[in-house]
Amino acid sequence: MDDDRLVRWIVQDCIEEAGYPAHTAENAIEAMVKLKTVPDIHVMVTDMRLPIISGPQLIRKGLSLRPDLKIIILTGFADEMDIPAGYTVLSKPVRPAQLTAAVSLACDGSFY
Repeated sequence: MDDDRLVRWIVQDCIEEAGYPAHTAENAIEAMVKLKTVPDIHVMVTDMRLPIISGPQLIRKGLSLRPDLKIIILTGFADEMDIPAGYTVLSKPVRPAQLTAAVSLACDGSFY
């Protein structure tokens, strides 16, 4: 989930290259619809500064729908945000190998 089209494309490409299905969302409403309707979503990669609702609000809503959802935060503002412990945080710009490793670890506990 990122409002930047280029970031969404890069994230989708990294996830698919690692062999996992990827679903993108331009905003929180689209993300919530996908979390409600697409059964194979186990990991959510999200920015923290989003239109409509904030990243923390999206994370809370996502976890209320799917308590086992793994969260990867991809943000350019990690130093400025109060991010709860337990989430993987990657700083933008992210190297594709970092993102792929984080997704692989979240999906099946191993590095790609």
